[in-house]
Formats: sequence, structure tokens, C-alpha cells
Amino acid sequence: MQNKFLDSITEELNACVTREEKIETLIFYGRQLKQVTLDKFTPEDKVAGCTSETYLKLVDTDPPSGALVIGGYSDSLIVKGYLYIISEAYIGYTKDMVKKSIEDEIKEFITKAEIDQSVMPSRTNTILNLVYHIKKLLT
Repeated sequence: MQNKFLDSITEELNACVTREEKIETLIFYGRQLKQVTLDKFTPEDKVAGCTSETYLKLVDTDPPSGALVIGGYSDSLIVKGYLYIISEAYIGYTKDMVKKSIEDEIKEFITKAEIDQSVMPSRTNTILNLVYHIKKLLT
């Protein structure tokens, strides 16, 4: 995997012995998320297909360089964990960089970290719904 942050998270999740440990690790990351308050989002920011209330938006931090910040809100700690992982993995990326790499990298992350085998299927789909929402915002 080219994204070093995702590599490190993959290693940590793979060190978890049980499904519960993996979920607790995702919840730990969810608690690390600097969550944007719900009043900062519009209906267009709501992520489709999530079982929890989840919102995500992209903010240009440095218009000349095109660097983005991915901000989010969710009422689910596991989804907050996914939001944290995605937002941290793509710090400093431009729109084009995110658009080019995020779907393949997150799918590889899901497979290598075995999230698709150890977390509830609806929660696995959620991380992909976040990716698809980001890609929609970038078009």
C-alpha cells in the first residue's frame, strides 16, 4: 500500500486477535476524531447508505496548493473511527490526488486489515460509502 498511514493502521488492526479487539480499536480512533459539529453540515453533506447519522464535507485549506481537509460527523463511534482514518490518511492531499487514489487504497485497506471479515457487513459498507461520498463531492 502506498499510503503509509493506512499501512500503520492496517498493522495495528492485524495485531488484534479478536473481532472485539478490532472493533475497540476502531472505536478508539473514533474518539480521536476532531468532529465537526452537526450545525456545520447541509443535507448535501449527509452520507447515503449509512445506518447512522453521518455527514462528511471537504474543505480547501490552502487554495493555492489545493490541499484538502476531510471533516465529518457521525453518531456511531465505529463510523467516527473510519472518518478519523480517512481524514488522517489524506492530510495534505489535493483533490486530484484523493480522487485518483482513495477508492483503490481504501479497498486495499479493507482487505489487508480484514475489516470485511471482522466487522459487521453494514459497517464495512459504511467506509466505502464515505469514499463514494468523497468522490461525489470531488466531481
